[in-house]
Amino acid sequence: MSMSVKCVFRDWCKHRRSFNIRGFAKSVEYKPKLKPKALIALERQKEEEELLRRKNLTLPKLESIKIPQRIDRDPTAILKALASTVGRDYTAAHYRFHDDPYLIPSSNSAKRNFALSKESGKKAAKWIRQQHAELFQHREADPPIEAFFPTPTFTEESNVDEPTLTDLIKQGHLSDAVNVYNILKNKGIDISKDGQQAFLELLCYCNEVELLEDDLIEERWYKSGMMSRERLKNSWKERGLAETVFQEINEPDIRAYCALIRGRAKFYQVEKAWQLYQEVLGKSLKVDVETYNSLIKIVNFLREATDLRWQLVQELLHDMESNSVQPNLGTLNAILETLSTIGNVKEARTLCLQTLAEFKKLGIEPSLASYYFLLTTFCKDRGPISTILADILKELRGKELTIQDPKDTFFFVTAMDVARNHLQNLELADSINELLFTSNNYDLIGDSFKESIYYRHYVALKCNLEPFDVFMQYYDKIVPNIYTPEPGIMEEILKSMELSSAIEYLPKLWSDMVIFDHTLRESLLALVLNLTAAYFPDVEEGVVSDSSKLAEQFSQISWKIWGIIENQDRERSRVINWTGKMLGDLMTVQLKSRNFRNACEIIKKLLQNNQDILGIPTLDSLRLFLDSAIEENSGSMCLACLQYINDCGFPEVVELAEEVHEKVKLDSIQVAKLSNIVGFDMASKSRSSLD
Repeated sequence: MSMSVKCVFRDWCKHRRSFNIRGFAKSVEYKPKLKPKALIALERQKEEEELLRRKNLTLPKLESIKIPQRIDRDPTAILKALASTVGRDYTAAHYRFHDDPYLIPSSNSAKRNFALSKESGKKAAKWIRQQHAELFQHREADPPIEAFFPTPTFTEESNVDEPTLTDLIKQGHLSDAVNVYNILKNKGIDISKDGQQAFLELLCYCNEVELLEDDLIEERWYKSGMMSRERLKNSWKERGLAETVFQEINEPDIRAYCALIRGRAKFYQVEKAWQLYQEVLGKSLKVDVETYNSLIKIVNFLREATDLRWQLVQELLHDMESNSVQPNLGTLNAILETLSTIGNVKEARTLCLQTLAEFKKLGIEPSLASYYFLLTTFCKDRGPISTILADILKELRGKELTIQDPKDTFFFVTAMDVARNHLQNLELADSINELLFTSNNYDLIGDSFKESIYYRHYVALKCNLEPFDVFMQYYDKIVPNIYTPEPGIMEEILKSMELSSAIEYLPKLWSDMVIFDHTLRESLLALVLNLTAAYFPDVEEGVVSDSSKLAEQFSQISWKIWGIIENQDRERSRVINWTGKMLGDLMTVQLKSRNFRNACEIIKKLLQNNQDILGIPTLDSLRLFLDSAIEENSGSMCLACLQYINDCGFPEVVELAEEVHEKVKLDSIQVAKLSNIVGFDMASKSRSSLD
């Protein structure tokens, strides 16, 4: 080791003893190497050249910054943007229900009851707030939200004026507006012509019936379906407040006439609506386009023959042209709606296509309501097959749709109906479903009734045309949180399962039937019993397998049906009655699953209530029971079964009686009963055969 290294090592040891590492570092002197002068000069030259290059470099001109205009967004725009990033959770119930297994309904009736019960609680809270307004004067939000305040109560002593009436009309509070209008009249306060016109339009729009509040979403969801199924009838309030207000207007102008004509036409007071229109023509007044549209919609009630209807439509269109009234989308839909009710299918189709072509020349594109009327015209139940649905879907594919007409919500359910019943085309049905789930198009499904009908058609089509395993994947996806199958659809699913030999799905479907309250449907119970009896799996005794588990499930299902029917409320309007076929299938399942005691209960039921049971079991079921009774050496049950076979008139009773007499040990009394059943002495016949 050199001397210099030894010195450094000695110094390090000395400083290590004093734990002064910094001192050791200072004690060692480092002499950095110096760069050559030529290298330093070269680096300086390069730096000067770089600075010169940067000085001569021309920088690009900066573009002027334009601040974009502010985009007006609704209060829920951020929530919508966040929601668009999350897909639909098919395993979760709708947000209207509490996220609790005991509070999530499965059947259609339970869903309706749960939703409307929650809405009823909201209405009860509103009633309390209204009745005890003095308790709710605190401010719940800043700035205050007017909807949270109790609505004022108006009496004859209230200080009201025309602006009060105008505010109530804008908010759509009909009863309060009527009350204030009467108060103003009683106090002799004059109402301007514009105020009277606004009040008249509100009365004509709602026909003096209070409008449903905007926040009662569930009630509107379920009520709209009921309203769409009501018959079209004259429901206009004859000599009501609307007509009184119209008469009180001093020299009513065309706006008042239009409001009253539209109101009468909307609620099918067609004769007086047309009469008032003729009065307008006599005064040389020009009605607006919405009034013409409402008149075109009631042409079917004004004329009966097809040619007269179309002639009247042409007259109204000619009046629009002469008065320089431009048609709009409502005019197109009104014409198509009228043509959809014409009995002559060929003529109606031709006129529909001509109308579409004319309006496209005017730059008016059809809406979903237009396509709905086209489907009802081209795809009638008893008419020729039409593939217009494929052309419509080709036009709409991938588009984000918005509502433009109240009848737009009828398109999807009608299109799915056409795909199922008119065309039997699963590919078109899948295209309709894809369009429905594009962007926010699901908002156009309509109401609860239309949504249920839509899925009814789609599920029925898929279960009949798809492989059953593939269909069950979709079934598990939408049932029960999105759609609960009706009893008719469940019956179709069971039949499709039978055709596909996918009997292993029966326990799952039966479990769903119990949850959906379908267990009181006689046709479904009979079908399930028939399936369990016809496809009971073969089981090897003592061997546990999938077949043995399925056999046990079939046995439990069939005996559960026995309990349901036997313990049902006999005061129900639709009591389920046993049939011989159902009892025979039930007995077959119980015997194949080695439940002889349960089968004995069924035989007793057949003998006790012979007159109340429609039909008889098959001889195969009765023979199977007799074989089991012989195996159990039960003479009494053999005689009971033979008695029933004889009562049913089967000629094989003698042959079966001989078999029982040979294989079962019977006492003298039982032999006598057996002889009484077959009509001759079995003991003497047996002795003669031995001789």
